[in-house]
Amino acid sequence: MNLAQIFRIFRRRWLFMVIPAALVLAITILTAEEAVIPPPSYNVGVRFLISPPLPADNATAEEEARYYQWLTSEYLTNGLADWVNGIGFAEKVAAKTAEKGYEVDPLVLFNGTSADAIRSRLTIIMNYSDRDALQALMESAIEVIAEENASGIPHLGLESPAEIVLLDRPVVNEVPASIGNQLDLPIRIVLAIITGLLIGFVVEYFDPYIRDKQDVAETGLPILAHGKPDTVGRKLRDALLLQETVPNSIVIAGTVGKVIDEMSLEVAYSLAQAMALSGRKTVLVDGILERPLLHTMGSVDNKSGFAESLANNDPIRLQRTKIENLSMLSGGNAGDRAPDLMSSPHLPGIVAGLKKASDILIFVAPPPMSGMASAVLAHHVDGVVLHIEQGLTWHSGLEMARDTIGQTRSTIMGCVVV
Repeated sequence: MNLAQIFRIFRRRWLFMVIPAALVLAITILTAEEAVIPPPSYNVGVRFLISPPLPADNATAEEEARYYQWLTSEYLTNGLADWVNGIGFAEKVAAKTAEKGYEVDPLVLFNGTSADAIRSRLTIIMNYSDRDALQALMESAIEVIAEENASGIPHLGLESPAEIVLLDRPVVNEVPASIGNQLDLPIRIVLAIITGLLIGFVVEYFDPYIRDKQDVAETGLPILAHGKPDTVGRKLRDALLLQETVPNSIVIAGTVGKVIDEMSLEVAYSLAQAMALSGRKTVLVDGILERPLLHTMGSVDNKSGFAESLANNDPIRLQRTKIENLSMLSGGNAGDRAPDLMSSPHLPGIVAGLKKASDILIFVAPPPMSGMASAVLAHHVDGVVLHIEQGLTWHSGLEMARDTIGQTRSTIMGCVVV
């Protein structure tokens, strides 16, 4: 696959590729704004030095022993760290902060507080979304630790709080958005674009329809003409006249539907007009016997026609049209006999007579997937032109047309794409 093919796929499937990214962007902004643009977050941390209360001047020997035992132990600091990390401490701080005018959920505070103990040093870090409330929270925490720390380490049996030395002044800092938050939206969009590209290529791969003339070119069939049905006739005429061997009889076979390809009627009529206007004696024959419609385009009647000649060997009933040099043989009234009439022994003689009466003989045949009618007609003319309709002709339908006509070893001259 080259770059031109990739660009063509993108041009045809860009909606599949763009819509997922647009949806992800819209949904993200509408329903997950906080994930993409998180609210401001703040943190503050302080350190304390912890020591047991100093013994009084008249301390007993037991008190002095306990004092020196605490000097060599880290249990005090560790105990306070565990206390600070508990919900009880969070409730005490929340209650004290409420006295200062800031209502904070203790559970939120509990989830946003962490304490760590290293030897005799205690570190507390708090996170909250309101700067002023966080300042009040930390001040309350300092007060609670200074005043009520004895309740946090009851197993030591202290009668008075431990000595607390605050090492830092609480300074609230804004926490920048994490790399994950900053990249969240771009990553979502990139993933959505990749998903869109995959969807587009999958849809292209499984699309059964021929979408443009490049699709036809990839099948190896020559493209004789491409354009609108009412103007493609002139292009097709010029392409046929430029052939190394100019054909004087052809079949226009559609590739859409199973009974009739109405657009192929327009293509054939447009070609017949162009041939007639160039001064060539042109005969246009409706070979779609199950549902003849071509006579309506040439404003002739359908009282009898091709079907009667095939069935009864009736004389060929050519009718002049309003266009000079253009005559038509309508389909006639085949009725239930239509599927069998193309096997008539009179067909070769009728085709020979039509060739003698014209410079260029054009048959319109039913789509090959409807049966062998187009292939049988193709066997008696110089070549076949397949009509391909963009967005309606299936790849499998085109392959079936080639195989069906190929069974009679007829020549497919090329195709006309409308």
